Amino acid sequence: MEIENHKEEVPFEHYLDKFHTLDPKEAAQRLNILYDENAKKFQLRFLGHLYEVEYPDFHVTVLDKPQEDMEKDLLMTSLPAQTFIMRYLLEGQYIASSGKFMTFREVPTYGELYIQPFTGRCIKRLTYGFGYKLKAFSEAMEKIPGCEKIDMGDVLVIHDTGAHGFSMGYNYNGKLKSAEVLLKEDGSTQLIRRAETPADYFATFDCFDIGKKLIKE
Repeated sequence: MEIENHKEEVPFEHYLDKFHTLDPKEAAQRLNILYDENAKKFQLRFLGHLYEVEYPDFHVTVLDKPQEDMEKDLLMTSLPAQTFIMRYLLEGQYIASSGKFMTFREVPTYGELYIQPFTGRCIKRLTYGFGYKLKAFSEAMEKIPGCEKIDMGDVLVIHDTGAHGFSMGYNYNGKLKSAEVLLKEDGSTQLIRRAETPADYFATFDCFDIGKKLIKE
C-alpha cells in the first residue's frame, strides 16, 4: 500500500496489524458488546448509531442509516474514526454509565493531561470554523443524535466564562486571578470561586525551600 497521508494512514495501518491478532471474544467481554462468532462481527454504537465491524478484516457497516446516507457516514469513510474504533476494541474498558455529564477535564487519568490539545483541536476549531455563522452551527448541531435545540426561556449555564476571570485570566507579572461572584435573580450574591492568593501562585514551587517559605507567607 502506497501511503499518501502519513498522519492518517500510518496510525491506521499500525492498529490494523494489531487488530488482526485481537482475541474477539475477550474484547467483547471486556467491552460488554456483542460478538457473533459465526458471522465474525462485532456490534457496537458510535455517535448514536449502530455498526457492525467484521473481524479480522475490519470492514465497517452502519446498520441504522438509509443506503443513501452510508457514503457520507463518518465511521465508514474516515480513517481517524476507524483508527479510534480499532483502539477502542484493542484497549478499551467497559464502564457503566453514571447518568451524569462530565467535562473533558474530569475524564479520569487522561482528562487533565490532554485538556490543552482537546481545547485546541476541538473547542477552538469549532469556534473558528463557525464564528458568527449561527445558522450553520444550529443546523450542524441538529444533525447530532440526541442533541436538542434550546428554546428561548430555557436556562443555559456556561461555567467558565468572563474576560478576566478563571477561564481567561492569566498570571502575567504576578497578577493573581480575582474572585468570581454569582449575581442571583433576587439581587443577592454568592461567591462561586475565591480569589487566588500568593500561596496559590507559588504552589508549584514547593519543591524548593524558598518556595515552601513563600507559600507559608
